[in-house]
Amino acid sequence: TKAIVETAQLHSEEMLVIKAAIDANEKQKRKMVHKIIKEMDSIKDKTIGVLGLSFKPETDDMREAPSIDIITGLVKEGARIKAYCPEGISEAKKYLGDIEKSITYCNDEYDAVKEADGIVIITEWHQFRGMDIERVKNLVKDNYLFDLRNIYVKDNKVRNLFKYHPVGMK
Repeated sequence: TKAIVETAQLHSEEMLVIKAAIDANEKQKRKMVHKIIKEMDSIKDKTIGVLGLSFKPETDDMREAPSIDIITGLVKEGARIKAYCPEGISEAKKYLGDIEKSITYCNDEYDAVKEADGIVIITEWHQFRGMDIERVKNLVKDNYLFDLRNIYVKDNKVRNLFKYHPVGMK
């Protein structure tokens, strides 16, 4: 979408609707950081397990990935990050290099959630849908689960085991 806007500008055209969509997407990422802080009271000195770094599943593409802004926002508020992505870690390191001291990259989803105060699912990788939820519950320090892709929204077990926060619904 940004490329379309830039191309249009080269031809003296404005793409107001597309610009509005870009602005809304940027606002939504900031909103997710604020939601996490609000629900956890504070994230200062807390560990957040982040699942999914790439823009979309089955790729390592980090261009415009929401994880960049969300992780940066969480770190700015004092959180430590444990992150896992099946394919995006190498690329993520390039985009998050300026805050690398606050990020531990993990070998799998279970390592990323171990001793975490909260979990944030950013990209809907298939393997995150199939996680052993009981195992996850036993690994975490606190049980906040922010499901930014609503992959567990219909799972009552998840709702019972975690302080579950989907996007756009309760």
